[in-house]
Amino acid sequence: MEPAKKVSVIIPVYNGEKFVGEAIESVLGQSIKPAEIIVVNDGSEDTTEIVLKKFKDKIRYVYKENGGTASARNCGLRTAQGELIGFLDADDIWLENKLERQLQLFHENPEYEIVLGLLKRIPISKTEEALKINHEDGEYAVSAGSSLIKRKVFDKVGTFDEEMGFCEDVDLFLRILDSEIKVFGHKDVVQFYRRHDQNITLDKNRSFHDLLRVFKKTVDRRRKAGKNLPDLAKMGAIMEFWQS
Repeated sequence: MEPAKKVSVIIPVYNGEKFVGEAIESVLGQSIKPAEIIVVNDGSEDTTEIVLKKFKDKIRYVYKENGGTASARNCGLRTAQGELIGFLDADDIWLENKLERQLQLFHENPEYEIVLGLLKRIPISKTEEALKINHEDGEYAVSAGSSLIKRKVFDKVGTFDEEMGFCEDVDLFLRILDSEIKVFGHKDVVQFYRRHDQNITLDKNRSFHDLLRVFKKTVDRRRKAGKNLPDLAKMGAIMEFWQS
């Protein structure tokens, strides 16, 4: 099929030598290809750069000093030329119809500014097995990787908070929740969130700390605006809030 000329895909990577090649391949294998794939090497100290050289003719490569995932995503945003932005972490993969399905939904629902699909959590060792099974048991999550976002959204709510070591996705989506931005949630699994022993979210103390910071920012913002809070502990409640 013809490439999606308006879509930029941003892949931040830090010490992702074991995973990033598969992430890139999952984007290259999309039934509708993006206009560009931007890989931001966030100061990796392993052989990530060597791995990325294999894709030199298929990606736009950006190197920067280490600053964290939010910083790398923002760097990709400054580089991107597309009107629609997709994000993929270096250790996750997209299902092959991810872009096709979400572009179709934008075409059918032009008033929406974000489409958000389901992700499925799997052990990284089970990737090949998972690709062959039915994908009906996914879940909604505040994940940039399972979304496709119109670029103008970032003009309205800002980019990723670079002070966040974790939970920058949650912070972004809760700012979106406070805006007038329309989100279309669809029940197709579009992303595999792959679990392994190097997942940064395994640092529970750090992730809980940043999650509390996100919720504090949200509570302060909504109180100032005189708004009530949805149940932040339940993604379903947030989806219902958006869809209402």
